[in-house]
Amino acid sequence: MNRPTILQGIGVAALLAAATLPIFRVLQHLFDETTAIEVMSVLLCLAYLGYLLGLSRAGAGKISIAAASVLLLTGAVAAGMPATGLIVLATALIWTVRTLTAYRSLVSAVLDCLLNLASLSAGLWAYGVSGSFAAGTWCFFLTQALFVLIPERLGRRQPMDDETDTADDRFARARRAAEAALHARVRKERRLG
Repeated sequence: MNRPTILQGIGVAALLAAATLPIFRVLQHLFDETTAIEVMSVLLCLAYLGYLLGLSRAGAGKISIAAASVLLLTGAVAAGMPATGLIVLATALIWTVRTLTAYRSLVSAVLDCLLNLASLSAGLWAYGVSGSFAAGTWCFFLTQALFVLIPERLGRRQPMDDETDTADDRFARARRAAEAALHARVRKERRLG
């Protein structure tokens, strides 16, 4: 994944929160409050997933992930999943997509899961305190912007030779290999001669 900066994440949060205001007002005129929240949650999730998939370097699988997300969310709405369940599902989808596209270790994925729980808590808290869906959206996605602080890879792993070796490490390894070859040659000469 091409890692965005924290400012880009804040910009996305601001854009999504600003877009929420007019779209949510229209949805409130078309549907009851609960249905408007459900539809807006699906739209926000799909927009953010589009942003994440746009950052992904992987060519294959983006369309499959997007299609599966659309089917899962629309199926949940059609099945009558309550708004809170739909918001939890959307958050789980965000976590899944980011885990598949941004991280290479279990520790990073677990940290992202914790970040998603914090985002969900922040969004629900802001909505509960203010009664504003836009405020909840802002707090949710503002917290989501912090994912750039989670390293792609954390935990123990065996580094590849070319990944972490300094010039001194490579030189020392080459010197040991040359000495071993020289000692092998000397042993061979002693046996023959």
